[in-house]
Amino acid sequence: MWNSVVRPKLGLGGTFGPPFGDPKQDLRDFAAGVPLLISAFKLTSAKNLQGRLTVSTDPTPSLVWQRCRYLNAFGYDAPTPLHPPLTWIGPAAREGKLEGWRLKAVFQVIVIEAQDRAWRLAVPTCDVELVHQAVRLAS
Repeated sequence: MWNSVVRPKLGLGGTFGPPFGDPKQDLRDFAAGVPLLISAFKLTSAKNLQGRLTVSTDPTPSLVWQRCRYLNAFGYDAPTPLHPPLTWIGPAAREGKLEGWRLKAVFQVIVIEAQDRAWRLAVPTCDVELVHQAVRLAS
């Protein structure tokens, strides 16, 4: 998980520093029922929205996305759940604004089909397997 989005008070050091935690340990924690926060950009046709994805198995498997706001005052919008049944479509090609990202090797674009719509998210490459497991449990 990337520090600057999940823990923004760390500043730019969190963006370009090492991932927060070990991906294998994150998978073990998730299997044990610990809710985890993942940096996630929601990709739309108009813009890329920075936020976080919360994956949890307690009390039921769920994925919830929240948009992060930095201007004026830091905070998060109301949580937006990804409604089951969820289907893992998998990695997708980068296109549009995401194609030119400097950190494109760090983020992977994934597609998750929810009950109400398809979600295109850019998540850290080290967390793709964690999101895949969360979708598998929630579906």
